[in-house]
Amino acid sequence: MSATSTDAHTLAGELMSRTRWTSERLAAHQREQLNGLVRHAVTHSPYYRAVLGPASGAVSLRELPTLTKTTLMEHFNEIVIDTRLRRDAIEAHLDGTRAGELVAGHRVFATSGSTGRRGVFVYSQAEFTVWVAAQLRSRWLLGLLIM
Repeated sequence: MSATSTDAHTLAGELMSRTRWTSERLAAHQREQLNGLVRHAVTHSPYYRAVLGPASGAVSLRELPTLTKTTLMEHFNEIVIDTRLRRDAIEAHLDGTRAGELVAGHRVFATSGSTGRRGVFVYSQAEFTVWVAAQLRSRWLLGLLIM
C-alpha cells in the first residue's frame, strides 16, 4: 500500500470512531473546524477576504454565502491560495486527459460540464487523503467494506 492509502485507512478508522460521538461533541467539533476554515480562508484568499471581511469570532454556517460552481470558476485564481495553481494552467493540464495526476503537488479533477460549465477542483495530498478516508468510512457505514 502507498503512504496515502495507509494514511487514508488510519484516518478512516479515526472517522469511524467519531460515529460514537455525542451530538454535543460532534457539534463542538464542527463549530471549531468551521471557525478555523473561515479564519484560514479570509487570511489567505483575496476572494474570501473581500466577501467575508476580517476573521473575527464564531461563524454561523447559515450566514455564510453559498459558493456556486459558476462563482468558483469565475474567481478561481482569487479563491485558491496556492499561486502555482492557476485555472488556465489546470484547464490545459486537464485537456490532456490527465485528470487525477499531480499539478504543483495537487491532484486535479474536473466535472463533465453537463450544466454548461466544467468545474475544476484541486486537492492537496493531505486533502485527497481525507477524501479517500471519507469514502472508505461511507462504504464501511453502508456495509460495503470491512475494515
